Formats: sequence, structure tokens, C-alpha cells
Amino acid sequence: MTEPSSRESHTLPPTGSRSTTTPPTRPRTRSGSDAIDPDLFDRLAEPRTGSRFAITGISDSSYTRLTRTIAVPADGARLSFWMTRNTEPTWDFVFVEAHPVGTDNWTTLRELNGHTTRSTGSVCPFWLGIHPFLRHYQSDNQDGSCSSRGTTGVWWAASGVSDGAEKWSFDLARYAGRTIELSISHASDPSIQFKGATVDDVVVSAGPGTTSFERDGNALDGWTVPGPPAGSPGNQNDWFVGTADQTPPSSGEIAAGSLSRQGVILRFLSRRFGDYPFGAAGGIVDDDPRLGFALENQTRPIYAPGFFSSPLDGDLVVVHELAHQWYGDSLAVKRWRNIWLNEGFATYAEWMWLERENVATARAIFRNFYAIPANDPFWDLRIGNPGPQRLFDGAVYLRGAMTLHRLRVRVGDQAFFRILRRWAQTREGDNVTTREFIRLAERVSGRNLDGLFDDWLFTARKPRVRGLASSSVRPLRITPFAHPEKMIPRHRP
Repeated sequence: MTEPSSRESHTLPPTGSRSTTTPPTRPRTRSGSDAIDPDLFDRLAEPRTGSRFAITGISDSSYTRLTRTIAVPADGARLSFWMTRNTEPTWDFVFVEAHPVGTDNWTTLRELNGHTTRSTGSVCPFWLGIHPFLRHYQSDNQDGSCSSRGTTGVWWAASGVSDGAEKWSFDLARYAGRTIELSISHASDPSIQFKGATVDDVVVSAGPGTTSFERDGNALDGWTVPGPPAGSPGNQNDWFVGTADQTPPSSGEIAAGSLSRQGVILRFLSRRFGDYPFGAAGGIVDDDPRLGFALENQTRPIYAPGFFSSPLDGDLVVVHELAHQWYGDSLAVKRWRNIWLNEGFATYAEWMWLERENVATARAIFRNFYAIPANDPFWDLRIGNPGPQRLFDGAVYLRGAMTLHRLRVRVGDQAFFRILRRWAQTREGDNVTTREFIRLAERVSGRNLDGLFDDWLFTARKPRVRGLASSSVRPLRITPFAHPEKMIPRHRP
């Protein structure tokens, strides 16, 4: 997302330095350092009392439940516990759900201290296809939004990051004289998982169900982990009782791991793009809640901590921003309309890195996105000139990478990588256009490529690929972000 004429280096703050990176190949190259906000090394939580608490494991498309049957006396009862939560804002949620045993009258419960709201966030209606059970509490308005009332109940939930441990309290009077099944639940979408949630010091005023999860022969004290409701994918991880050391790694730890690989990544990219164009390299990870993106500052990209939710996701965003040092910083687009030259190239670098890591081939990733139906808005944009309102649309990134893959298939690997290197080296420090890239690709390959680029850059419909039918493609579970520089999930076919 670099401004076309911007060439200034960004100064690295002196504090929080964690590692050193030495870019390869250039004699003029100097070492660089990384800055990670020390706050990002804090673990998710500490037990409020004792040494143990309940921890929700995190995974894509999970629906984890910590469940107990509670007999509510005739005069009612109250439930309370202490929760620390760290979930992707508006995309992943924690909530308490209940129903009288023997009925399907599920609802979520309103928390008495104001921690829950009726907001269905950004994830609805999309996640109703992943977790159909949530239709008990949410309804698709058929306009891209959702109602917080479903088939049997209403939606009360929390999303985002708590300021330490919060006391959650609930009035169970509505179930007076009845036995209920109640779950403390965490539901997620298919990507960008934060650290989840912990629960400690559960108190049920009726007695049974009260626990602090300590080692006393029955750490769960009647609470169970039943898995997701029918219709949801299976959970790769689920609730368990553990210590603070068993909470997920901090974003700082994951970021440090990914930034420590910058030397390896730069050598990998240099073999494909040619010499690294600058004299230093490094990264900055700042704990600022307003920072929801990554930005390819010259020699010092800046990253939002949310990208470092897993080692793979952290590595991918670092690959993306380092690829921009060639395509976006050294070569800057002459006009914003040519932005795919930055974003498509950096996204395709991720695909090549996934090949290198034996996660998925570029061919498989291409086929995964080609499976998106032709009537999906993903195909509506002319990415070669997307217009000012959609310059950084996810389609510019992904379909830009798809364009490069089709070029690779058309001209072969030898010519393809010669094109990438010559493009970076002969235009170093220059402003560039799509037409110039096409001319170079044609000169190097000896082929007329107008049809290929017209189909993939300047046509607002799904291009045809001979021998590849959408229905024949099985979607990948692990794919790059739909928008590698903004904290939004992968494209949802």
C-alpha cells in the first residue's frame, strides 16, 4: 500500500529491539533490527486463584463449549465466573448459551455487568454456513447483515480483547424450578484466530457447578467438553484445564519467530526476484489497537499484532511485506490503477513460500480460488483498473496473484522467473505501469500475451481455464489471507 512516489526510509524506533536481520546479496547491505512492543510478550492470562483454570483451545471454524447441567431451584439461581478474552473483534465471539433439558429452546444469556451486546459483528451471515446452530440466535437479513434474534432465542455475546479478567454474572431466574444445560462457548470463523479465552472461579449459587478447576480429583467438577453442536466442523482444539504456561503463545513470541526468519525469506525471494534492493531490513510490530493492517514501509514494514496468530500466518505476512521491498518500494507504480503490480506480486510470493514450506502448491492455491463461483462478486472487478474506491480490494491481491500464475503456466518457469528478475532489476528505483510489464513479459517469453492479460486484468468476469471446472476443485483448508495486509479472513466462497 505504498504511495507511488514515496521512496523515503522509515526510521526504526530504538526501543524493544529483539533480533537482527542481515539482507543477502548486496555488498552495500547493512544489518537491520526489529522492534516488537514488549507488551505483546504477555501471556493471555494468569489463573485468578490457585494455579489452574479452563482454557479454550483455538482453531479455525471452531465452536467450543464448556458445558454443565444445572438444577435451578424454585427461587432461582445466579452464575458467575471470571473470564479473560482475546478474540478477533467482530469475527469471533464468546457467549453463554442455555436451554431447558428436554427442549430445543436454546438462547444466549445477557451478562449483567454489560460485557455482552446484541451485535452480530462482521462475521454474520457468513458463519451461519459454518455453524448452522447459531441460527437459534441469529437470522440472515438477506442484505449482508443479521438480526440478533433467531429461531428460538436471541444473541448476547462479546468480541474483542478484555482489559484483564472480567467478572461475568448471569441471572438464571427464568429457569426457576427447571434443569438446564448451560455452556460457556467460543465460536470462530475460518481464519485469524486470536488467543481465545480463559475461565476461572465459577460460582453457581445453587451449589453444584462451582469450581476453580484445581487438582482435587475432579478438576472440571461436573463440567464437560462435549464438542461442537451438530453441523459445525470438528474442533482441532477444545476447552481443557491447564496453567498459564499452557495458554497459546503470545503474539510477541510468534512475531519474534516470524521476524527471525527474515534472512531465510529474503534469500528465498532474492533467488526469484534478484538482488535485494536496499541496504537494511527489519520489521516493527506495535501494540496499537487502531493498527489493523500491515504496511510495506521501505526496509521497515510495520505489522499489526493480529497477524501473528500462528507461525504460518506470521510468516506469510512477513513474506508479503518483504516482497514489497522489490515490488512496491523499489518499483513503485506510476498510477494507482496499476496497484496489482504491487499486491499481486506480493501475494504470489506468499504462494511460492507455501510451496517452499510444503503446505500447498501454487497450482493448488490457484485452483482453490478458481473454485469461487462465476456469479460471486470476487469476479466483478477489473483489477487492472479497479477505481479509487476498490484499490485495495481483496480481489486485487488474489486475482493479481492468479494472473501471475497463469503467466507462469503460459510461458513456463524459466521464462517466468526471468521476467520477474528482469522487471525488478531493470526498473529498480523507477515508477512503472502495467503496459510496461506486459511488454517486458512478451519480449522475454517471445509470446503475444495480450489475450491473457485482457482476460485476467481487464475483464469483469471469471476467465475460462481450459480443462479446469470449478466443480472439480476441492477447497484447501490452509490458504493465504484474502487480504494479506488487513486483518480480515480469507475469501469466503
